Amino acid sequence: MLRGYDLQLVEAGGGRLKALCPFHNEKTPSFSVNVDKQFYYCFGCQAGGNIFTFVKEYERGGFPEAAEMLAQKAGVVIQRTAERDEQYHKTLAVFEALKFAEDFYHDFLLRDPGAEGVRQYLAARNINQEMQARFRIGCAPAGWDELLEAAVSAGHSTDSLSQAGLIRENKSGKGRGFFDEFRGKLIFPIGDAQERTIGFGARRLAGDDDPAKYRNTRETRLFNKSRVLYGLPQSKPGIRRTKAIVVVEGYTDAIMAHQAGLDHFVASLGTAFTKENTQSLKRYADRVYMIFDGDSAGLKAAERSLELLVGENLDVLIYPLADGKDPCDAISELGGEAFWQKVQEDSVDIFEFKWKRTIESSEAASSPQALSPAVGEFLSLVAKISDKIARRVILNKYVEKLGLHGISREDLPLEKLGLLTPEKEEPSAQEPQLQESRMEPLLKEVLKSMVNSPAQAQSLWESVPSRLIAGEMGEALDSYVKRELSGGGFKQSDKLLHDDMHPALRQAVFDIFNEQDDEPGELDADSSLQVENCEKDLRRWGLRDNLKGLKEERALACKAGETERELKLRKEITGLRKELSRLRTETMEAMETDELTMSG
Repeated sequence: MLRGYDLQLVEAGGGRLKALCPFHNEKTPSFSVNVDKQFYYCFGCQAGGNIFTFVKEYERGGFPEAAEMLAQKAGVVIQRTAERDEQYHKTLAVFEALKFAEDFYHDFLLRDPGAEGVRQYLAARNINQEMQARFRIGCAPAGWDELLEAAVSAGHSTDSLSQAGLIRENKSGKGRGFFDEFRGKLIFPIGDAQERTIGFGARRLAGDDDPAKYRNTRETRLFNKSRVLYGLPQSKPGIRRTKAIVVVEGYTDAIMAHQAGLDHFVASLGTAFTKENTQSLKRYADRVYMIFDGDSAGLKAAERSLELLVGENLDVLIYPLADGKDPCDAISELGGEAFWQKVQEDSVDIFEFKWKRTIESSEAASSPQALSPAVGEFLSLVAKISDKIARRVILNKYVEKLGLHGISREDLPLEKLGLLTPEKEEPSAQEPQLQESRMEPLLKEVLKSMVNSPAQAQSLWESVPSRLIAGEMGEALDSYVKRELSGGGFKQSDKLLHDDMHPALRQAVFDIFNEQDDEPGELDADSSLQVENCEKDLRRWGLRDNLKGLKEERALACKAGETERELKLRKEITGLRKELSRLRTETMEAMETDELTMSG
């Protein structure tokens, strides 16, 4: 099913396919798909999982969305409760109404004489027919209810059309009960991350007395403009390729960028950038370029976005266009490649942009009294950085620059802004936390033995000392093993990967599968010996753990002057040491026997 995505999968032998990884830049294929066991793994960036994991990461969605998309591709009907099934079909009817409207508006643009003015407008803006088709640009007829009549005739209910935001109820008491929401306007369909139309943007045309130049679909259950980025469905391949996303302000800006080959450009819906917009950006790319119109409204819009962007710890670069231009004009003038090069070279980070807009502004330069609030405004933005290391680095950089203006650190309102508040130490050292994210090598060997010898998995797991599986990683493994054993054991290796696995556990399963594929002929011969050695290792671990505990008890007995107890503990310690020595001897003899067998 991965073949449906933009992966150039080729045969790699041994039941594997390989391709360039879609999750990081590389020139040599390190993305591997194991066809038999139904999992993927990248040896470059360690991304891996099953088909659900892939769709979640590739489409930047959650598990329900991934399941729905895969079900549609496979022609599978997902079973739901009666209530959920009814709601699902209602939602489906709304999506179908929106799709009908998209086709209706686009077809009207292409064929109807009433759309001639819109066709001339698009030609004047140099938006070619390929882009008109790619973005499904349309035109709403000027009539009162032309979309409504066509949609009802095609079988769509007024309830679905109303929930889609396509029609509005007439409450004036005149005429019919409903009328079209958009009439006599240029139409831009707006899609979600799954490439489904969820609403429309509409632009006023000549002769329209609407006071608003642009209107969007009113807020519905599917459409909320604060959560949407225009052009995202068309931009996802470009974003994945460039590992960057560029945000412009207008529909036509994004469309002209794509027409010029810049297929990683999207647009926000309106100048008010929201927290939800910011979180959407974070889902799709680590680096974000924001291009704002060079007029005062565009620059003010940029400033309103800064706090949100800083709070999300995004790597954001800002490019304000000069001379009041918009991106559409600049791209037409320079060409796509030259414009993108200029954006990359001349963009500044958030704090440099804010510095120029406050500290270096003509207003701040007019008097010391005007500079003071500018300094406070700038430092307030620095205080929004949630990462303490980044905050300190940025603060130190700009405190040094303020020194060039004759302002010392002592003069700054750092304490008032919380920039001098002592940082709380992270919970007792990071090393234990780091260890929790790794699997104990012995536990990995146990897991490997259970996968390779499923018939002995139950007895082997029962021999694992309880103290060995203490902590986050051990608990995750214990839960995973019990889940597998209750479901019939480790007999089907292609079922051993789950979407909700602990990352270190998933990594261990990947490693085991890859070792199996690398040495397929040796698996059966070695499995029983592997289990035997694993049991001995567990026995040794248990003895060492007990020995450690007894030593601690003996030290306490000595300190308390409990001679009799101390002697008893010493005998137990001696016995454990002898048992450990015996196990070591057995292991060495077994290794020597194996060597003689191999040499003979």
